[in-house]
Amino acid sequence: MEDDIIIKCSTNLNDKKETWKANLKSIIDYGNYYKAIINARSTHFDILVGYTDDYNWVALPIQEVSCSLASFDDIFWNEERLSSLIGVIDATTIATAIAFIDKHKDILLDNSTMIKNSDYRKR
Repeated sequence: MEDDIIIKCSTNLNDKKETWKANLKSIIDYGNYYKAIINARSTHFDILVGYTDDYNWVALPIQEVSCSLASFDDIFWNEERLSSLIGVIDATTIATAIAFIDKHKDILLDNSTMIKNSDYRKR
């Protein structure tokens, strides 16, 4: 990728709204799963996100974590599922990134060019 894509993340933590930005560094489509590299709040994530006929899933090999997901755009449920494994902030980052990628998948997962549309940069 030429430029990182900025994804805005937020959650309520201890009755306070926390906000931060995540950087989508790269994404590679492998058909029924993709690999994305995300940095947020000094944490690096290599995530694998995919689907089968029965369920959606995410794996974070560096953190040695994997789990099933609801629909990719269901940030609340996916954050809840992941937060028991990696903490709320990191879970929100991953769930928000997955939803962002799902929303913009036609552009982001274009395997022929892997070039990002400048309209989605630095939001």
